[in-house]
Amino acid sequence: PLKLPYTAQNPDLANGRHAVSIDERRCYFRNNLWGAQLPAQTIKQVWFAGVHSDVGGSYAEAQSGLSKIALEWMLCEASDYGLLIDPQKANDVLGRTSSPHYVPPDARGELHNSLTWKWWLLEALPHSYYDYATKKKKWRIPLGTRRKIPDGSVLHETVDEKRRIDPNYKPSNLPQDYSLEPRRACTFPVV
Repeated sequence: PLKLPYTAQNPDLANGRHAVSIDERRCYFRNNLWGAQLPAQTIKQVWFAGVHSDVGGSYAEAQSGLSKIALEWMLCEASDYGLLIDPQKANDVLGRTSSPHYVPPDARGELHNSLTWKWWLLEALPHSYYDYATKKKKWRIPLGTRRKIPDGSVLHETVDEKRRIDPNYKPSNLPQDYSLEPRRACTFPVV
């Protein structure tokens, strides 16, 4: 897998946002979590329902209700920090207009299974991981193990919404202690 420097803590980053998937189980899609923020930084790391592409997008538009939640959050956060966003395009893509081409953010959106049989072949092989408790590299055979979500993590409030409306959505890896990031529908200034 690709390794990038300064992903756990980057001194050059002023404002960082990270959308993380609760339900991704492929070992080659590690949850590369950020460490503690440095002075003068604002860092938010928020967990969302879904697998990697349910959070970051790439499924067909009709199946992208979950990914639109993270997209809306990211656009709102970026706009708050001065990134200029085309309001017409953002509102279209977020399903806020009469355009029939886009679906809105939706906690009832389809939760995909990215762990297909091809990926299962890789899950049977030994895979290295970093154990934060022992601060050592270790090996295991992953077999589709769920990601560990640390206590004190921030979950997007639509995770609880999905749990309420979908009796089959019961992620076993949610921490005992977590806070909720509220959902908000921001507006984008016209420039």
